[in-house]
Amino acid sequence: MLNRRHLRIKVLQELYAFYQSGNSDLAAAEKNLFHNLDKIYELYIFMLLFVSELCEFEKSFIEERVQKKYYGKQGEKPEDVFSRLRFCGLLTNDRKFAAEVKRLKVSWQTEHQWIQNIYARLLKTPEFEKAAKTKTDEFAFLSWFLEKMIASQEDFRNMIEEKNIHWDEEFDFLCHMLEKTIKDSLHAGALKLMRLFRDEKDDKDFVRDLFLKTILHSEEYQAMIAARTQHWEVDRIALMDNLLMKMALAEISHFPTIPVKVSINEYIDISKDYSTPKSREFINGIIDKLAIGLRNEGKIVKTGRGLIEQ
Repeated sequence: MLNRRHLRIKVLQELYAFYQSGNSDLAAAEKNLFHNLDKIYELYIFMLLFVSELCEFEKSFIEERVQKKYYGKQGEKPEDVFSRLRFCGLLTNDRKFAAEVKRLKVSWQTEHQWIQNIYARLLKTPEFEKAAKTKTDEFAFLSWFLEKMIASQEDFRNMIEEKNIHWDEEFDFLCHMLEKTIKDSLHAGALKLMRLFRDEKDDKDFVRDLFLKTILHSEEYQAMIAARTQHWEVDRIALMDNLLMKMALAEISHFPTIPVKVSINEYIDISKDYSTPKSREFINGIIDKLAIGLRNEGKIVKTGRGLIEQ
């Protein structure tokens, strides 16, 4: 499920798109933000369906080989691997999963060649050969499959990105979600689909408020930043740095249950992946000084146990 770091990043991405497009329709931008969040769950179901489709393809592949009596160079009957995994059975027989596939209208029909391509690659690996001949640790095998045969395959990830520009950024996190689903499902003996949000109402309120507060107070925050960057030309500050600092100010000022230090550290860490190499120190210096000023002016009010003095 998404944590607050992921939620902040999705807000940052939508803010960047909002300002780059020159759009002023807040309602449409907010709708698009939640649409992109929902797309992460769609990718999750899409990739679970890939595993299910791979199992079905293997069954058909083996049946065809048996009918044609094509047993390979060693004259051995082809062995199944995926179709005898417990996890594949749990996927195939789970009504909730089938309902989610139908609701989201996800399908591999137009991308079926990837099912064939990945299976062909699998057949050439020693890991697959070993799993075909001996009893295998399902979780270990499927974890290997996700890492080596899916996540690290550039052409596969390119296909995913073509379907949705944001999906490749989410792919490593998505593989973590899939691994947890596999582990939990095998332990429980039933498919355990993950939720996108830890607390849907609370998380959606956080996303909505952070997005809107950052935009509605943008001019105020810009003036505050400009006052602390007098030796800089404001238009030379990277847009991403500006957005990160404005988001930090919005969170510090309008989210009473989040400690100031947590907010500052989160945006500094995000800057390492989404801005310039020098952004970390720059953002840290500016936001720390602005937070001190806001606190001295009585504009930071924190509530809750352990937060009164934050």
